[in-house]
Amino acid sequence: MIDVLLAFIQCFTNFLITYLFLTGIFAHRFQNTYVSITIVAIHSLLLALINSLKHPLLNTVISLVLAALMVVCLFSGKISRLIFAGLVADAIIIGCEFIPLAILSALDQTDVFTIVNTTIQNVSFSFISTGVYFIFSSIAKFLFYRKIEKLSPSENRINIALLPLPMLSIAIVYYVIFTSKTADLSNTMIVSSIIIVFLLLVVNYIVFLSDQDSRKKYEYRSQIAEMQLQSEMKELLILQQENHIRTTNALIHDFKNQLRILQELARNAPNLSSNGTLSSYINDTLCGLSTTEDFTEINCDALRCILLDTSQQCREQNIKLKSEIYYSDFNFIAYQDICTIFSNALDNAIRECKYVQKANKSAEIYLSIQKMNQIVFIQISNTKVSAIREINGQIQTTKDDSSPHGLGLSNIERSIKKYNGTLEINYTDNKFVLNILFTIPQNIRHSRDLT
Repeated sequence: MIDVLLAFIQCFTNFLITYLFLTGIFAHRFQNTYVSITIVAIHSLLLALINSLKHPLLNTVISLVLAALMVVCLFSGKISRLIFAGLVADAIIIGCEFIPLAILSALDQTDVFTIVNTTIQNVSFSFISTGVYFIFSSIAKFLFYRKIEKLSPSENRINIALLPLPMLSIAIVYYVIFTSKTADLSNTMIVSSIIIVFLLLVVNYIVFLSDQDSRKKYEYRSQIAEMQLQSEMKELLILQQENHIRTTNALIHDFKNQLRILQELARNAPNLSSNGTLSSYINDTLCGLSTTEDFTEINCDALRCILLDTSQQCREQNIKLKSEIYYSDFNFIAYQDICTIFSNALDNAIRECKYVQKANKSAEIYLSIQKMNQIVFIQISNTKVSAIREINGQIQTTKDDSSPHGLGLSNIERSIKKYNGTLEINYTDNKFVLNILFTIPQNIRHSRDLT
């Protein structure tokens, strides 16, 4: 009965580590954590009962099946990917079980098959493999999170700092085993060794749970930070919309006066219609109307805020801004990354357009956002006069001020890659173009496609 209980604890711990590792890769199927833990416990109990039969081949096969089934039950996504992830995770667990056996066979100077037949009767020894699996999964999770930049550097250091504890615990267990093989121990020493091993197990569990608690606290802090950013964005958006309304009202007032003058000209000077002067006045008025961009239909608050600010800067700098936006539901991209991508790109465009104006040329920025099926295509282009060169694949400029185009592009590319997007940069002597491509996740449903 004790062996079955220990086997259940080991299976539960292994599956729980798998669940926590894959949490950073796949989306949860259930929002309630207790439901997920219950699923882990049920699969662990089934595997523990199979392990009680003490049949290695059957244990391995059932372990692979239950691991794949558990991952499918816990996470949402492509079934083939979930099954593959479950099989890989369990294969690592099985591999970790052979590492302590190989070390023990070297210490005991016995072949591995004899060690397997001995240790399969002693489930408590298998907890060493759980420690090894925890070390492997922690390193893998650290590398994965570091690649996608999900955790802060301080958080990563904390997680890696936990690894010496299970390593030290495993070393102590092997030392106890080696000592018991090479020296005659008294009953007191044997009991003391058992207590030490038990305390090590408890300490590892406490540290493991505290690590998960620190992860949750970090996630909560990240959520709070994003909520604060959204709140700041909304406040800024309200201010910008108020400025936009004031600007629009002023333009309406001017346009009323212009239309009244055009009306008087048409009534009192009919000959203007024949020589095209009146038509020229009307075109100038329409041109003034076309330069007032309206971004009220933009669904993404961060993007709307950025575009309103860009529009205001372009009006103040006399830069022509053209936009064709058929899609704006960027709820699969974090606020911070929306700001990084669009703010950097548009700021660089405005900065370069100032150089264009200094060269007495027409400055223009063009923004296009289109969607077809699950593909979002973004194009941001601007006129340019600065000569651009590349050093080690990084775009530079020949001007003393190296900010145009060079600054921010690496940040833009890093944010795009976080969402499996692609960035293409093209430029000629008088034009600079950013082409950005995103694939919308399958669980995101949105707006009309471009047809």
